[in-house]
Amino acid sequence: MDACQARGLKVIYSIKDFYSGTHWAPAHMKTEADEKAEIQRRVALHGKHPALIAWYINDELPLEMADRLAARQRLMEKLDPDHPTWVVLYQHDQVDAYLPTFDVIGTDPYPVPDKPVGTALQWTRNTRDLTFDTRAVWQVPQVFDWGAYRKDAAREKARAPTLAEMRAMTWQCVAAGANGLVFYSFFDLFKMNDRDPFERRWSDVCALGEEIKRYLPVLLSVEPLPQLSCKGPSAVETRAWRVGASLYLLAVNGDTATVDAEIAITGGFTDLHAEFGRAPQALDGDRLAFRLDPLDPVMVRVKLGTK
Repeated sequence: MDACQARGLKVIYSIKDFYSGTHWAPAHMKTEADEKAEIQRRVALHGKHPALIAWYINDELPLEMADRLAARQRLMEKLDPDHPTWVVLYQHDQVDAYLPTFDVIGTDPYPVPDKPVGTALQWTRNTRDLTFDTRAVWQVPQVFDWGAYRKDAAREKARAPTLAEMRAMTWQCVAAGANGLVFYSFFDLFKMNDRDPFERRWSDVCALGEEIKRYLPVLLSVEPLPQLSCKGPSAVETRAWRVGASLYLLAVNGDTATVDAEIAITGGFTDLHAEFGRAPQALDGDRLAFRLDPLDPVMVRVKLGTK
């Protein structure tokens, strides 16, 4: 914890395996009393540390454990009301049933190479919608190669996502409502070093991280927005932020083919500037016409109001 603090890093501290009788529980943990004692010890050790940002209390445990998970949430609220709990689920279509068990949630779509990249968009939408805007969403985009978990022919068929795919998945998560990103995972990048050098993979991940970091003042803005409307297919997701007189618009395409969409801005705009991606066409001073490629998220900046 001290080493992280010295390097300007925050820690989501994992106590996710402290459930007796589960596969990854520590060997000494035989009862719920053992669980509670160990959690109390960890909170006493680290709960006041300035590097701590959250407690990681569940990784994909089944809904059949909902009562135990809710009890764990209540325990953490009692032991450390100053830090949120975070959980990660693959059960993206059951998130509402888990609501009593967390403060912050992430779901972990890892589609490449077996599923469309747009899976990231759909899972994030489900996560957002099934929390009913009552929870923060820290999504878990894929940066690893599934080959790290497979053997023989299955390993050979797997691959890591390209930088373009990682960008697409990440911005899809943001567009659908994520306000935190926890990429999975650093240690897996080493496991495929025999065919995909760590240095190359890490360079791509860092490039993506730097892009997100540049826009943090935008992504964290809570300034009020003008009225916006979007016309387009269901594969399109948009999100907007205001910083002073500037409006930033993000548009992504979760389909596998190019699609068109149009965004109308009440009150109009001037000074269209493309931050990244294919710039849209300005129409009549109050609408933007986008052509969105599947792997090409688009962000634009406009000045609000007409000349």
